[in-house]
Amino acid sequence: MVRNKTVIALALYVWLASCLFPAPVLASFPEYPEDMDFEYISSRIAIEVNQSFFGMLPREITNHDVDFSNAYKIYTGTNIFALGTNNFDDLKKNLEKGGYFYEFLIYVDGHTVIVDISRVLPATKKEYRMMQDPEGYATKVGNWEVSGVGYSSPEFPFADYYASAYNASGIRDRTPLLVRDLPCFFNPVALYPGDNGEIGKFVIISYPSKPDYEKWEELGWMKGMAFDYAKIKSIINALPTVSFPTRGNLTVLIAVAFILGGFVYGKLQRQQQG
Repeated sequence: MVRNKTVIALALYVWLASCLFPAPVLASFPEYPEDMDFEYISSRIAIEVNQSFFGMLPREITNHDVDFSNAYKIYTGTNIFALGTNNFDDLKKNLEKGGYFYEFLIYVDGHTVIVDISRVLPATKKEYRMMQDPEGYATKVGNWEVSGVGYSSPEFPFADYYASAYNASGIRDRTPLLVRDLPCFFNPVALYPGDNGEIGKFVIISYPSKPDYEKWEELGWMKGMAFDYAKIKSIINALPTVSFPTRGNLTVLIAVAFILGGFVYGKLQRQQQG
C-alpha cells in the first residue's frame, strides 16, 4: 500500500514538474555544407565582431566563443507561395536550391551578438569595376564568409526564433524551417510539417518590416500568430500588388564591404545564396 502511494505521488510530481518546467523547445543541430571551414569562420567572426563593436562589449570575443550548435539556418531566395506543392519535403528541396545563410548568436556577459555568414556570390562586370580589389574578391567567390553583424543589448534581448515559434504554435516536438524574404514577410517565418506530409503551421515570429506593415494591419496579422499554411498561401497569392523581394546586387555589395575591409555596423545584412 505504501509502495502504491509512493508511485502515485511520484507520478503526480513528474506531471506537475512537466507543467511548471516544460522541456526546452526542440532545436536540432543545424545542417552545414561539407565545405564549411569551421576554424576559418570562427576566427573571422571574432575579428569582425571585435572590430565592429569595439568598446561596446564587456570584453573581446575569441573563436572559442563561437558555438556552431547555437545557430539558425535561414532559407532565402525562394518564393514558396509560388510553388505548385505544399509537400514539406518537396518544399525543403526547393529551399535548399534557392539559398540560405546561417545566423549565429554569441553571448558575452549578458550582451548578444548576432552574426550572419553566407556564401559569396559572383559579381557582375559592373560591380567588379566598382571594387578597389576585384582580384581579392574573386578569390572569395564560393567561400563562406561573414556577411553581417548585429548587436542586442541586455535591455533589448534578441528573441529566440524557435522559442517564439513554439509560443505561437504550441508545437514542441518538431523543429521548424525558418524562411525569410517572402512576399509580405521580409523577416523570418517558421514552417512546421503536418501529420500528412504537407506543410502544417505557418508562424509569424518577427515584427514586420516597414513596407509590410500596412498589409499586415489590413489583414489583422500580428507577431506571434500561427496559421494554417494553405490558408496563408491562398491569401498571399490572391493579393494584387505583392512583389517578391530581390536582393542580388545588395548581396554582392555587402560581401564586398566585409571582404575588402568595410563593416556593416549595427544593422544585420544578408546574402541571398547558400
